Amino acid sequence: MDLSSPPAGLSNPFSFTAGLFGYSKSGDGAIIVSNVENGLVGLTFNPSLKNGGTIGVFGGDFSTDGGLFNEGVVGVSSGIGVEADGFAPLQPVSAPQLPALEVRCGGAPAIVAANGFSDPTNDIMDLDCNGNLTVAGSIISHGVPLAVTREVNGTKVVAYSPRQPEPTMEDVGEARLMGGEGFVTIDPAFAATIDRRANYLVFLTPEGDSRGLFVAQKTPSGFLVRENQGGRTSLAFEYRIVAKPYDTGAARLPTLTSVEKAQRAELSARPHVRVSYLRPWLSRRGIPAHN
Repeated sequence: MDLSSPPAGLSNPFSFTAGLFGYSKSGDGAIIVSNVENGLVGLTFNPSLKNGGTIGVFGGDFSTDGGLFNEGVVGVSSGIGVEADGFAPLQPVSAPQLPALEVRCGGAPAIVAANGFSDPTNDIMDLDCNGNLTVAGSIISHGVPLAVTREVNGTKVVAYSPRQPEPTMEDVGEARLMGGEGFVTIDPAFAATIDRRANYLVFLTPEGDSRGLFVAQKTPSGFLVRENQGGRTSLAFEYRIVAKPYDTGAARLPTLTSVEKAQRAELSARPHVRVSYLRPWLSRRGIPAHN
């Protein structure tokens, strides 16, 4: 069926010939059900189209009401819901790539993964339309952590992240010694993020000539700095605080296997939102929902 002139009432910006087309103003356009193998297979084999335009399966929703269940394609399965296989070779750097899965967005998130349905509090991963990625869990990388930063002339360079054997929370600052003594109050916002039951480290650097500085006393709210040998110098100094984070008890240099086992154990113990993975309107049509 040629859709270059769509039926009355159907707003369709696409023009293509279809092997199977279902259209309805009120009910189902097309339903394909199989109890044995594939319900629907979409393939295209036109070797003459070199500039694209061939689609194996196309699903489009042209609704304008912004309804929650307006969806172009829904994949539901007790196994893999949707699979994308790409066989295109790697293209030159300046050429468009041909990914196995391509997602475009116009303002709403490009990809959302959730433990449940229809509730932002269940989101475990969100990739927004500006490229910002938010995840609820940890990211494990087998590569070297890299970050792109700009030089003053605009050149993009790659910087490397420091590696540590255990989690830490750090803060830096400047303070002043008056008559050989000075007390540094820890920023309350920083103090709220550290484990106050654990010891924290303080590293000092004097910004002038002195007999040397040392930490005479540490409390949860701050630390006292004095000059060595009873000195009475007045000068500025820099400090660096290294503390344990409040929200983690991670082991020092754990093995990858132990981390993976701990994550799976946490996942198994976590209560998951039990939802119907089929939309409510499918249940009304007699297709059983999987809970």
